[in-house]
Amino acid sequence: MATVQIGVTPLFKQGRQIICEIDPPPGNHKGGMLHIGKGNACTLQFDLQAGTPNPLAFDGDPFWWESDDCPRNQNCPAPYSNPRVTNKGATLTVDVAAVPTDSAVHYRLNFDNGCYFDPIIIRD
Repeated sequence: MATVQIGVTPLFKQGRQIICEIDPPPGNHKGGMLHIGKGNACTLQFDLQAGTPNPLAFDGDPFWWESDDCPRNQNCPAPYSNPRVTNKGATLTVDVAAVPTDSAVHYRLNFDNGCYFDPIIIRD
């Protein structure tokens, strides 16, 4: 299974949101969103970069997702599953199964300071 490495750089705090820049590799970036082909299984590896606020780390419940709404607190079921935080909270990996149809996923990255960031994944 291929690994898609995504840099996550915090830019500033706005309320409980940490506004971040995400930097996926060429071919996984579409319209400012993370793009994964619908027939591709992979591992997403989010690497937290230094920024503002600093220090910042992923929390123990780091990844939520929802297919048709804002993400809510829930276990991370397939096709996005097995979130793991490593390296003292600076790296988050999420296993992603292939999907058969076009879809969009709203996901939340949760940080150790009770804040979050909500990017979107497009599968087409």
